[in-house]
Amino acid sequence: MQNKISKRVVWPDIAKGIGILIVVIFHTLIPKLRENSGFYFLYIFLSTVQMPLFFFVSGWLFEMKSDKYKSHKLKSIGSKFVHLMIPYFSFSVIYYILINIALNINAIAPMLSMSNGGYEKYSLSESIFQILTFEGSMAKNLWFIYALFIAMALNIIIPRIMKHPIMIAALFLLPYFLMAVPTPYIITQLFLYIPYFSLARLLFNKTEAILAMKKYTYAIITLIYFVGSTFYVLGKLNKIFSEKWTLLNILNVPISAFIAILGILFICTSANYISHTRFFNKALSYLGKNSLIIYLIHVPILTPSVVSVMIKVLPSVPPIFDCLAGLIIGITVPLFIYEFILKRVPVLNTVFLGAPLRRKNKNIETKPER
Repeated sequence: MQNKISKRVVWPDIAKGIGILIVVIFHTLIPKLRENSGFYFLYIFLSTVQMPLFFFVSGWLFEMKSDKYKSHKLKSIGSKFVHLMIPYFSFSVIYYILINIALNINAIAPMLSMSNGGYEKYSLSESIFQILTFEGSMAKNLWFIYALFIAMALNIIIPRIMKHPIMIAALFLLPYFLMAVPTPYIITQLFLYIPYFSLARLLFNKTEAILAMKKYTYAIITLIYFVGSTFYVLGKLNKIFSEKWTLLNILNVPISAFIAILGILFICTSANYISHTRFFNKALSYLGKNSLIIYLIHVPILTPSVVSVMIKVLPSVPPIFDCLAGLIIGITVPLFIYEFILKRVPVLNTVFLGAPLRRKNKNIETKPER
């Protein structure tokens, strides 16, 4: 595979489509539902792969455009800031406003506690500090784009170092250091997942051969992933990895990384197979291309709220239907907002999705960068 790919590769979009479905399902499993052991198992199971997958795919797409970043470093960092951090600030402000309004409505405030474990009221200065640093932020789900921006900036500034095998090994071992040293939340999250970003860059030229594996190899990897993940999650549920600096907890770092890499390999290979079929190809690819808008809107405004309302209003309905409703609303409403509002109003598309602001032109679509 050449470092520059002329025609569009579909599997990353499909992988992101699968990933965003996992993320939305993950967020339907609000604390109230996780009181059920089955839902709690699924919650931990999904958490083992969803964020490593998105960092991996982002790293792969980053490497595809690496030559452009090398020749225009400052411009590239500025472009990534607009694409990622402008939506981060815009949605953080919206979340803070909506959450504070909800906290003052007696009928809604209890549902916030049910869906996310509780929120507090903060002063304007406290809110600004939290948004800028992410420490104690109420926009908890937005950590991903904040950390992704830092990851991309580092890879633009020192591209060779960040994808060197020794650096990647060091990044995978860094969680041991984070266990012992108090670290800001956003930095902790960054260094938990940036190894997968760099790993994708390292493997870029070998990806085609890896994803074209034989079907029996794919079946073996799938089996190992699901069996290994099941035992790992059971270990987490039984608090085997709960104490710091025990032997088992030290093993938690490589085991969780191994499970995440298997999950990434399973999903990306599945995406590659799906890209050569008629079924689910276009739908998952469409979800993947629009995964950012789904990610930004479905939490905390939609998915947890829908599940919380259904639990309160329709307590006799099986929880699986609450989750299904949260999934459908969490996917369809953001897409509707994008297609019929943001896509048609360039200024809003820029403010909320970081898309370049261009003059109205029938031949130009103001859609955010992949």
